[in-house]
Amino acid sequence: MGRRDAGAAPREGPGHGLMDAMVPAEPPPDDRRPAPVQLWDGIAVPGVLCEELTAALDLLDAYLRGTPPPASFRRPRLSWAAQAVRVTARDAAVEFRQQQEARRAYAGASAPVVTLLTPAKAPSGSDRRQFMTTEQAATIAGVSEARVRQLAAAGTIDGRKTSRNVWLLDPESVRAYRARRGTRHGNDDGTQAQRAAGAGAKRGQGAA
Repeated sequence: MGRRDAGAAPREGPGHGLMDAMVPAEPPPDDRRPAPVQLWDGIAVPGVLCEELTAALDLLDAYLRGTPPPASFRRPRLSWAAQAVRVTARDAAVEFRQQQEARRAYAGASAPVVTLLTPAKAPSGSDRRQFMTTEQAATIAGVSEARVRQLAAAGTIDGRKTSRNVWLLDPESVRAYRARRGTRHGNDDGTQAQRAAGAGAKRGQGAA
């Protein structure tokens, strides 16, 4: 990311306008001091400019406190150094604001989508009973949401689909499916264990 030196032409946008007309396009010919540098959303002020910047801030503080400094301390305008710091800091502030807005936009776009079951989606009348979402059912049954929807469509899990294509599932049916699935897997594990034991016994007889 490149540096930006102060003294750019006036720009349109927040924080720009009348005051930009006071910013010189370049430092005085006899002023060879380095200009402030913008470092993305911050600035670096060379030490040789800090004294003038401090003096300008002291004058501003005096005016804000209602105690204007003596006329001998007043200047018709800000020095080039103070104006250069102001312009560079303003550009850095714009960069910072744009960066924050971009982060908020990215966070909003990448946030997970959560389906809220509003009254319009929920059962009504006599059918208003306890139900669960496909996400909850998937957690209980130990399968994916896509698999839950397949099971509901096939009638393996009791449920109904609303007019907005949201599945409302019977919790008891989901738990029953989980129990059947667990039993089936348990039997499979037992069968495999019996087969392994039988194979081991045969190998033992052969060795004898």
